[in-house]
Amino acid sequence: MVGSENGLFVQYLKARKVPGARTVEDVRRAYESKVPMKRGCTTEDVAKAMLYIVDQKYETGQAVPVTAVRIC
Repeated sequence: MVGSENGLFVQYLKARKVPGARTVEDVRRAYESKVPMKRGCTTEDVAKAMLYIVDQKYETGQAVPVTAVRIC
């Protein structure tokens, strides 16, 4: 799993924000279970959003959120 020893899921585990979680993977699963697609954001998701923005001829000041839970 890609991540950091100081990532948010690590911080959430240490702070016991997810009752019963024993590992970072438990925390990730708990948060991803709340996402409608049941998964975190991927590099492909971000790339597709960027391509969409670049392809637009008449977009002005729009926010294109690419959000998910992969913040470990």
